[in-house]
Amino acid sequence: MNLTVVGSYRRPLAASLERLLENALDFEHLPWVHATTFNSIDCSDAGPWGFRATVGLTASNSEVGLELLLDTERATWVSRTVDGRGTSEIWSTAVATGPHSCEVTVTFHVPDMRVETADRLGASYARLYGRLYDEDEAMMVGREAALADRAGTPVRVVEVDGEPCAFKARCPHLLGPLDDAPVIDGVIQCPWHGFRFDVRTGANLDGRRCHLTRVPVPSNIPN
Repeated sequence: MNLTVVGSYRRPLAASLERLLENALDFEHLPWVHATTFNSIDCSDAGPWGFRATVGLTASNSEVGLELLLDTERATWVSRTVDGRGTSEIWSTAVATGPHSCEVTVTFHVPDMRVETADRLGASYARLYGRLYDEDEAMMVGREAALADRAGTPVRVVEVDGEPCAFKARCPHLLGPLDDAPVIDGVIQCPWHGFRFDVRTGANLDGRRCHLTRVPVPSNIPN
């Protein structure tokens, strides 16, 4: 099958190349950080080479098979649909531009089509990737800041069943922000990957081994 380049997207990012490559492999964040695009993911295989998964698409309420292959040394990866609706390959290449910055270039490859259709599709892909990288950049910048200031992790105090509970407001998984995440019936959920924790015990409710870090309730909280 012949594929044609229908467009490209280039963007500077205020996060390191390391964070960007980490983000490329992070299939779990797709239905959480990109909820307007993806509504589910079921991963069948994953490793430092990439991943294979079935992904739910929010707009069409359909599923596609997705494969991402990463060449870490070259900072290049390709994501391709392997079944489901449509066939495409998205090629991404990144370069470091500083200790906390990089630039990514994305090209969109689809089966042969008419020029006028290709132009519209390329523009649509560019808009989509602009939104996806808006969301990814916010996550990567937040993670980079949290890694740089682990000692400054904020403490959050909430009341559950009339009793105050205090915990470090960072998810123990990848330091996702829990400062403003709602607490419902004593349960808090990370906005980056959907990990759920009982704030009364710190226990993870998804069968994961990580635990929310509970701390003594500060003595200076208001009555």
